[in-house]
Parts: sequence; C-alpha cells; structure tokens
Amino acid sequence: MADTQVLVKFVTKLPQAFKVPETGIAVPPDIKRYGLSQIINHLLELDPHRPFDFIISGELLRATLKEFLTEKNLSAETTLEIEYVPAVIPPKQKESSPHDDWVSCVDGSRANIGIISGSYDGLIRIFDHSLSIKSSFRAHSAGVSAARLLPSLRDPNSTTASANLLATAGKDHLVKVWSLGSATDAPDGKNGPQTTRCVAIFEGHTDAVEALAVSPSGDHLLSAGVDGRVLLWSAGADLLTQRPDGSSSAANPPSAKKKRKTETAPAASADAGAGGALNSAPLEVLEPLRPFEGHSHAVSSLAWPNALTFYSAGWDHSIRQWDVEMGANVATYNGSKALYAVAASPSQPSTVAFGGADKALRLWDSRSGRGESINVRGVGLHDSWISSIRFYGDNSSGATHKKNGEGALNVGSLAPQSGTEYLLVTASYDCTVKLWDIRSNVPLATEKRHREKVLCVDFCTLPEDAVTTGDGLVSQVPMVSGGADCKLVLYA
Repeated sequence: MADTQVLVKFVTKLPQAFKVPETGIAVPPDIKRYGLSQIINHLLELDPHRPFDFIISGELLRATLKEFLTEKNLSAETTLEIEYVPAVIPPKQKESSPHDDWVSCVDGSRANIGIISGSYDGLIRIFDHSLSIKSSFRAHSAGVSAARLLPSLRDPNSTTASANLLATAGKDHLVKVWSLGSATDAPDGKNGPQTTRCVAIFEGHTDAVEALAVSPSGDHLLSAGVDGRVLLWSAGADLLTQRPDGSSSAANPPSAKKKRKTETAPAASADAGAGGALNSAPLEVLEPLRPFEGHSHAVSSLAWPNALTFYSAGWDHSIRQWDVEMGANVATYNGSKALYAVAASPSQPSTVAFGGADKALRLWDSRSGRGESINVRGVGLHDSWISSIRFYGDNSSGATHKKNGEGALNVGSLAPQSGTEYLLVTASYDCTVKLWDIRSNVPLATEKRHREKVLCVDFCTLPEDAVTTGDGLVSQVPMVSGGADCKLVLYA
C-alpha cells in the first residue's frame, strides 16, 4: 500500500454551502486528518481555514489512512467513504474562583442563571460567566453533595416571569428544592435571580445524600445516597403552589406525601450574598413517592435520560437500569470495583457512560440483552478514580430545550452543534478533566488545572453575547469543574 494512492469520497451532513462534490479523490496513504482538512478547506475555498474531523465506519480518524485501513482490515482498492464534520476546539482555562472548602458539584446548564457550585461548607454559590459571584446562601447544615437545576417553568404568581428551581442534596441526609427567584427568559443573564427561598424539604434518607437526577419534564426528582436507597419525589410546578402559610392551592395539590409542617423554611440569611436574600415561610416536609430497591451499598450517581428509564451507579460495583413506572431493576452490569459516576446520552438514551475506582471510562449499550450478552466497551483511561461524567446537553440537569424558528435551540440552554452529541467530559482524582468523543479512544483534550482531585465537572452554557457567531463550523464546548483544591475552574 506504500506506493498506492487511496481513492476517497468525502460526504457530510453539513448545510449545502459546506458540501464538496462526492467524486473520488486520490490521496496518499500516509495522509492524516490535518492533510484531509486542508483538502476540504481548499475545495470549499474557506478563508480563514476551519478545522475538520473525519469519520470512517463510525470512528474518528486518529492515525494515517494506511494505519486505519490495516487495523480495520479494510481494502485500499475500493473507494473509501469519509464523512467530515467540524472539529471540536478544546477549551482552555478562562477563569477560576477560590472557595472556602471542597467544590463538590457544579451546574452550568442555564445561561440566564449563571454557574452554580456546591461546596463542603454547606453553601450554594451562583456566579456569572466571568466567575464573579452573584449570590450565595447556606443550603445545608453539612456539606452540599449535589445540585441540579430543574427545567425553567412559568411562575404561577407572574404572567411574564419564569421560576428557577434548584434541587440540592446534602451530607445532612436532606434533599431540598430552592426557588432562585423569578427572572425573565432573557439568555444574557442580566435578569438573573432576585431572591432565594426554600420551597420544599424532602426527608427519607438515613445517611448522606450523594446524587440527584431530574426527570426530563421536571415533574419528578430522584435522590440516592450512602444508605443505598434511590428515592422518587414529586417536583416542579406543584412546589410553587404552596401559599405563604405553607398550605397548598386546592386546584394544584402537591402529589408528594406531606409529613409535617416546619415553622419556617430553613435559611441562614447571614450567608446570603448580594442579590441572594433569603425569604422564610412555613412549608411542608415531604416524603418520597417510591423507593427503588436493589443496591447493596452506597449509590453514588444517577442519570435520567427519558421519562421511562433511569440509571444508577453504586459502590456495590454495579450499574443498574430501572423502569420508572414499574419500579423494577430491569438490567444490571456488574463491574470489578466501586463505581462513582454514570451519565446517559441525551440523543441516544440507551448509551450509558460510567466509571469509578478501576480508572476506566466505559460505555454500555443498554439495548443489548442481559447477563453475558451485555454490550460494554472501554473508551479510555484516567490515572486514578473517575469521579464525574457528563454528556454534552445532558437533560437530567434540567436544562431548558426550547426550539425557535428553524429548530435551533435558544442560547438559554446547551444548544446541539454538529458532532456534540458524541461529546462527554470526565473528572478524576488524577487532577485532570478530559474531553472525549465516544467515537475515539483518544481524548480530545486533557486539562490539568487543579492541584488536587477533581470532584465534579459539567458543560457550560454561555450567554448570547459570549458566544462567537459566524458560520457555525467550530463547535464550542465550554466546561466548568471543581475540586478538593477548593477551586472552581471555567474553561472556554
């Protein structure tokens, strides 16, 4: 093959303006993706040049054509079809913000809110996209383990404003839902949260709560913890119908079980920052709708990609698939070591990524049967435990996905760009954050911006005025991470 040219045909799903003629082109066998990208730029007469990636038989090209063909046992004598897509530009550190304790969780899914962090000091902090703090409040009497935004919904007390709800979980065994105040839907973040109040307290765990997941509709919430329990709760608009005296509107009674009425919503106003004043009012302490039994040890992570199915990862070495309506564990993958992170693809909910103490990032196709027929493959490795995984556009964080004119999403949430449905990000105790395309076993980027173990990571939605417009060929994937070095890092 050394002296033989390879005949290739370029194809793409990009708009017509970025399509080249689908005729055969002879290229040298030792060409790599940079050389192929130059060919595409020349054929399209792009100025300035844009980087492209190339997919052959469903895999990203990360070697020479000759090496790829040899590895896959493909013939060089037939025309090779190569799909080209915009290359993802790996982000670099943009800003960082110190905290008083470990940063345990982050949510960057909504541009009009900003970036939310939870810390072992019990505080929730809300930042703008330069990591200047907008507000903070004490959410739990012990450390915050998880924080997830619920989908934006209309405030029943306003005809124009939207209500922004945040679920938090703590080492104090509690799950809480907070109203971050009413705000307009402007994606620039200038009309952010005004006041903060606790609208619900959920009791049911007997030990630290470690994970949360939000249903795609936002009507329900899952929690899991060290007690090995996974609990289902009612959430969403029902929580906003409680009157100031703690009672509920008769027209919209909450579907969760009511346990008892507290005197006031738990809040420590001394911890509230500017713009983060806390209101106190009586409210109900709610019990779970249903438990999901099966794990024999702590449950560390949850993913809820569609209404009928969710996944849980545990210290008992297992990833479990659950049927929400039946309350049944319908499939289980048993690994060799404790698992700390699970995420499901929003575009392909049966594609589940997980990792933990064995340092490996793996993918499970949950459509594949049970037992020995379970289809799990390795993607890549860290040098230490994997602590957090997120797919791009993960809807279990509660990001709002509203379509406008031609199907594009408003910039208020993570908007899909060509190829981003294959992206995920991992955090590890090896102090690194890695960006992956699941079509390749080589990370797109490895960032080591923390001095100690990284505990959490998320993709981040930037406000409209921070997004570079143009031809749309370069995919932007801003990220945010937090760690045991008490630092929040923004990559853009």
